[in-house]
Amino acid sequence: MTIIMGQDSTPEVTPIVNATAIQDYGGTEALVVQSSNTDGEGEIIPLVDVFVDDPNNPDSAATSTPKWRDLPFAILFWVHLAVMIWLGVAVAPKGYELFDVNVFGEIEKAMQKSDDVTEEDIQHFKGFVDQAAAYLQVYPTRIGLYCALPLCFLAFVFGLVGTSAVLKPCPRTMVYSCLVSTIAWTCIVLLGSAISTGSIGLYFMTGISLVAVGYYVRLAWKMVPFAAVNLKLALEGIGRNCGIFMVAFFFAEIGFLWVVYWFYVMIGTSSYENNKCQAEHPDQNFDMDSDDYSDVCDPPLAVVIFFLLSLYWTGAIFMNTMQVSVAGVMATWCFDKSDADNCCSPAIGGSLFRSLTYSFGSICLGSLFEAIVAVLRYLIDSARAQREQDSDRGACGTILLCIVDCLAELLEELLKSFNRWAYVYVGLYGTSYIDSGKRVIE
Repeated sequence: MTIIMGQDSTPEVTPIVNATAIQDYGGTEALVVQSSNTDGEGEIIPLVDVFVDDPNNPDSAATSTPKWRDLPFAILFWVHLAVMIWLGVAVAPKGYELFDVNVFGEIEKAMQKSDDVTEEDIQHFKGFVDQAAAYLQVYPTRIGLYCALPLCFLAFVFGLVGTSAVLKPCPRTMVYSCLVSTIAWTCIVLLGSAISTGSIGLYFMTGISLVAVGYYVRLAWKMVPFAAVNLKLALEGIGRNCGIFMVAFFFAEIGFLWVVYWFYVMIGTSSYENNKCQAEHPDQNFDMDSDDYSDVCDPPLAVVIFFLLSLYWTGAIFMNTMQVSVAGVMATWCFDKSDADNCCSPAIGGSLFRSLTYSFGSICLGSLFEAIVAVLRYLIDSARAQREQDSDRGACGTILLCIVDCLAELLEELLKSFNRWAYVYVGLYGTSYIDSGKRVIE
């Protein structure tokens, strides 16, 4: 059987892949294909895995009735979101009310110590601080209206035009270009670093890196026709369901607004708690430039981790929900084109609904792992920056931080690669995050 793609009227018959058989792979069935662009005997490669329903297994992926997966993690996320909303409504505004008074009071004391600052300068500065504090209470709405919306719309337009005018007409050229650019950018970056530093070791590492990248490109070159086929099919499916672009635009907008809201809550809450703590400890010195500075009002590490987790976790959920939704749309388009063949097809709404309900717990669980690793990387980077400022730092601690940082970066890359395919299984079959991960490993 030959899979062909073309226009609805007088189509141009272009063989893309030759489907050779439906083979069984130990409990799964896969559409195996042979690229028509390879020389000689083409390699048999599974293109689409189709899991067969097992009626005796209640957790089978292909069950007709959708099930809620990893529900406790979805509940945990909504509880966390409720806490953030409460902080933004009940606590942060109080912090901004105190922000202009207390911050200006500290700055005024420092300005009065200077002989070059007059009383008029202090009054001008106070007026500026008052205006800035008032603006801080309304800036989320203004940034959303005047910055986030236009930028997200431009990103949507550029993405749509690039997909339809560049990627879709010449997918193979784009894949070849990506491979060639891998060598080019590696050469430019490493040679630039070696030339700027004049290090013989960097020249040596540049040569080794170029040999390794060249070997990778040589191995991947023969897979370009197959990769181009996958890219073309994906673009065809997304093009038929172009309404998914609007869903992506919506998530990009919500993600940007979330970052703005997070900063609003974090700054306002920190200001409120800091002023409250300083009022309870009037005998303590909170001048950070003094030798007897008291850290009793510094935020606890648990609070810092909570806010960082909130930022990274929610952002990851937005991105991964979009990925799962796209996977669901493509699955419907591959196996039931009648439900996924127009801009506002039922596949888009159905896939988005499943991502936000039945599979949302799985998305939250995988995103939580990503957020934990991201927070760990942030804490390690902060510790290294603080250690570099410490004149009494030892070599053992520096080496230990480098090792931990390397392990954390490796864990982050492995998790990204693992989650990328796990979310595809979540979107295709509605399996839990753990079951999807097992199928990725298998």
